[in-house]
Amino acid sequence: MNSDSNKQNESVKTKKRSHWAVSCDADVHKKIKRLVQKANKKETGQRITASSIISLALSLVTEDHILTLQEQSLTTDEKLEQLRLKYAKSNGPITREGFLSILLAAHQRAAAENTDKPSIT
Repeated sequence: MNSDSNKQNESVKTKKRSHWAVSCDADVHKKIKRLVQKANKKETGQRITASSIISLALSLVTEDHILTLQEQSLTTDEKLEQLRLKYAKSNGPITREGFLSILLAAHQRAAAENTDKPSIT
């Protein structure tokens, strides 16, 4: 009996899923639904599925798209920390407050320079 249950456990472990549920926003779901309907407005041929449309779309994603998504996922604090670390790499260690002081001083200088120039309205 023990060998039978081991075989059963092995078959359960090696079974691969053929379908996955993916959650997405309502607007993404609507877009997929519209694309499937549009793709299936044809006289002949097999039905085009959401899976085939998503598979095609995923095959078109480039490394640049991944980098863009990664950049978009950063919070303002994370972007600020990246800038601080980059600054510290070339200028030596600096605290967050010290870095903010440098940014603020640079902003104030730029603002002062811009007040000397006539503005276009």
